[in-house]
Amino acid sequence: MKKHIIAQIFFFMFVVSGYVYAYLYKENMITSMRIAIAKEKDEIYQLKEDNLRLSYQVDLFENPKFLFSLAKRPEYSHLEMPFSSDILVLETEVSKEIVVQPEEKQVFSFYPTVVVGAKH
Repeated sequence: MKKHIIAQIFFFMFVVSGYVYAYLYKENMITSMRIAIAKEKDEIYQLKEDNLRLSYQVDLFENPKFLFSLAKRPEYSHLEMPFSSDILVLETEVSKEIVVQPEEKQVFSFYPTVVVGAKH
């Protein structure tokens, strides 16, 4: 009788330890995912900051005052502004399909102007 009760207690402890192990394994996986999410969140934040910094630098570079100050430098003195008759323009058709309903399609066409370069 005592051996039967001791066997039941060991079996119960084995089953409970299995459940505890499974629970701890699941909690460890959740914790590792939270750590990974935090690292990815920090990386995304850093990328957004770099993107903001680079967009600010692009805006500074594309500022007309800066570009005209570059044109006045001696290393760019050989460059000259082209006449409007010397500029080549390429017009292309761009079509865009918009599906509003599965049975209806609307196609919009427009002609954007692309400046290719200047004639020599």
